[in-house]
Amino acid sequence: MVAGVHIPVLDDVDPGVALTAVIEHGAAFIKRPGTTLFDFREFTEALMVPMVHHATNTIERDPVGADPSTSTVNKGMDAIPLHREGSYAPGCPDLLVLYCERPAAAGGETVLCDGAELLRRLDESTRTYVCDLDLYWSWEATPARWQQTFGVTDVAQARVALARVGSLLRPYERLDGDFQGDVLHGRFRTKAVIPSKSGVPSFCNSLMIYAYREKSDYYARDSFRVALADGSPFPADLLAEIREVAETVSVRVSWEPGNLAVFDNSRFMHGRTGFDDTGRRVLIRMGHLRNQ
Repeated sequence: MVAGVHIPVLDDVDPGVALTAVIEHGAAFIKRPGTTLFDFREFTEALMVPMVHHATNTIERDPVGADPSTSTVNKGMDAIPLHREGSYAPGCPDLLVLYCERPAAAGGETVLCDGAELLRRLDESTRTYVCDLDLYWSWEATPARWQQTFGVTDVAQARVALARVGSLLRPYERLDGDFQGDVLHGRFRTKAVIPSKSGVPSFCNSLMIYAYREKSDYYARDSFRVALADGSPFPADLLAEIREVAETVSVRVSWEPGNLAVFDNSRFMHGRTGFDDTGRRVLIRMGHLRNQ
């Protein structure tokens, strides 16, 4: 266990109990023998309105069955640094739920980091610096990505969907975007520290994955960039300091078949350790809380 971080372990796939645990603690593990893919889908449908990740049906993720809101996690076997899912664009999911069909023989643990505890443990000067810091993400979305995200097929429909997304921004967010040909170019402002579903502020963003993950056959790193308001990068020395502290408040999930992990995407960042077992299969669903 990690001091200051408590992730409850539940023995039943009960959406209400799980949501209560996530609101209080930010995350929960569910370890019930025999949990199936059907159970996983039923559980997530009760918790949230599922969404389709823009990377599904691209080099990064494969859909599972006919419904693309269930997909594999990022393909490849490399370690993935901590990040907040979709934090570089509007409409970021509230919840993420992972389901293990088959763990790796060795390695391949999912890493969860409590951004609220991380923020609390930062040096005071670093904490003061990040607490009201704006991050500016710029990106290009090819048709494969925006069609998957918006569920539309042409640019005119996508512009309507983009305007609708813009109307749902959080107070600290801003989106500027338009098409150049059939490629959507966007600039998205958000915060390095955001309010979590638990009501506590959390250092929860994608700075570390951008800085520390190399481009690969399964990671289109060049499609995204992040800068501060003046166009400069986030200070590398501060990010290295934050990464060191993050390691002290991170929990490694050693998977067993049928295990679930559910967590607040505004409080817990996640990543994974590397592995070399091609049979590892962990699935993901994400979405927005129902009745929110």
